[in-house]
Amino acid sequence: MHNTRSLSEYTLEVLQEEYAVTFFQRFGELPKPSFMSRDELISQISRMRSFLYSEQDALADYNRSSAHS
Repeated sequence: MHNTRSLSEYTLEVLQEEYAVTFFQRFGELPKPSFMSRDELISQISRMRSFLYSEQDALADYNRSSAHS
């Protein structure tokens, strides 16, 4: 039995899974089903990760400043 999925189909599937995981980390729920292109998925994942890192940095700064008070 041969796998008939193309590399582009596999890549899109992996990006959709990564989008769902990142969305869950950001919002605490799974995204509603929708179709996005490869480029849209990459863009959305990057935006959410950037926001997540910003939140983590802000929390770390707050914790550092609270520890010195």
